[in-house]
Amino acid sequence: VRNAHASAQAHRRRIVVVSHDAHPHGAQILCLNFARYFKEQFRFDVDLIVLGEGRMIPKFREYATVHQPDPADAAGLERLLAALKRRGAEVAIVNTTVSGKLVAPLKAQGFAVVALIHELPGVLKSYQLEAHAAQIAEHADAVVFPARQVREGFEAFIGHGLAQAVI
Repeated sequence: VRNAHASAQAHRRRIVVVSHDAHPHGAQILCLNFARYFKEQFRFDVDLIVLGEGRMIPKFREYATVHQPDPADAAGLERLLAALKRRGAEVAIVNTTVSGKLVAPLKAQGFAVVALIHELPGVLKSYQLEAHAAQIAEHADAVVFPARQVREGFEAFIGHGLAQAVI
């Protein structure tokens, strides 16, 4: 029985979800729901990379293995992503433009990356997310927008259209 359980665990699908922090706001609640849904409905092992602090960390841990890499430690981040890839994760969902700084490192480790963009251009400008948005545009396999207006605003912000955009 123990070997059968270990074998089942070894063959479970794995996914990575990236949240820019763990404060109780819309995008972070969406990440929590992704983690819950992938775990409970699809029986995935979920790795949740959280790029900042926040009081939702314990809630995230109910559904995912939470990783909080040091943003200044590029080598540590590379080791983490390589380890997640070795454990069987192949797809990463990067939630929000703020989390876009992880798109290139994820791609470098061989992940398929889906970026979810929620922000309008005013927010992108106010948070100075030019480099984050450029990384998403260059490296993401799919960029998902909730509405045409958000897509058009993002494309205007980066200065060109996206062939990999989905609404």
